[in-house]
Amino acid sequence: MLTKDDLNKIQFLIIDGLRPVTKEIDGVKMEISGVKVEVSSLKREIDGVKVEISGVKVEVSSLKREIDGVKVEISGVKREIDGVKMEISGVKREIDGVKMEIKDVKESIRLIPNKEEFFDSMDKLMGEIKKNREEQGVISGVLSNHNDRLEKLEEKVGISVTL
Repeated sequence: MLTKDDLNKIQFLIIDGLRPVTKEIDGVKMEISGVKVEVSSLKREIDGVKVEISGVKVEVSSLKREIDGVKVEISGVKREIDGVKMEISGVKREIDGVKMEIKDVKESIRLIPNKEEFFDSMDKLMGEIKKNREEQGVISGVLSNHNDRLEKLEEKVGISVTL
């Protein structure tokens, strides 16, 4: 049987044998404590990153709405541009029509005599009118003579012709 002294020695040996294990356990506990501190720090960092990500998501969402608004504006501007293009096309057609009218007017203007030609033709026309008036006077005198002669003949023959 074991004596008390033997038990104390065994206890001492066990305790003495456990000291390195205890030291190692204490070291592991310290490491675990350090890891816990590091994990806690990393959790705080992760929470900060999560907050940043949430902010970025809000910004991205806002930017998407802005982009959608810009797309709507671009679509409106494109429609306006199409309308302006149609107006320009109409104006071009009108300009082409006016050009044709100008061409026709130019052709008509070419047919109109210039100032010198106009005055020459007016002089010629006035000369012809003057000549016709003179001839009319001569013809009037001749006609008057003919009428007088006809009246004398009618009286002699005894015919009466009235116009």
